[in-house]
Amino acid sequence: MTDSQTLNAVIGAVVTLLLFFTGVSPIVGGGVAAWLQEGDRSESIRVGALSGVFALLPILVIFIGGIGVYTGLTVAILAFVVGTVFVTVFTVGLSSLGGYLVYYLLKDRRIPGERTE
Repeated sequence: MTDSQTLNAVIGAVVTLLLFFTGVSPIVGGGVAAWLQEGDRSESIRVGALSGVFALLPILVIFIGGIGVYTGLTVAILAFVVGTVFVTVFTVGLSSLGGYLVYYLLKDRRIPGERTE
């Protein structure tokens, strides 16, 4: 993983968090990360997924804090496990999809072998 890949994933995560109210923010954030990366298909998917992982961290912190304050311990643990699985699949999966979609939409516009770094 290169520094530019990490930076692009962080930028994608910030976009995901800023657009959280849209419902498709992970797709947009993963797409932004992949667009900035300008890589091949697997690299676009990877940076999109990494963007989702980075966006997931603050979401889980807020989720854990909110559940733990308002419920009992047993319910909090169950809600945490179910919620974590759902949020992880939703965020990372849709971010990967966004990375793939950007690759698919832009693959004909890129010159083979050309990389801008």
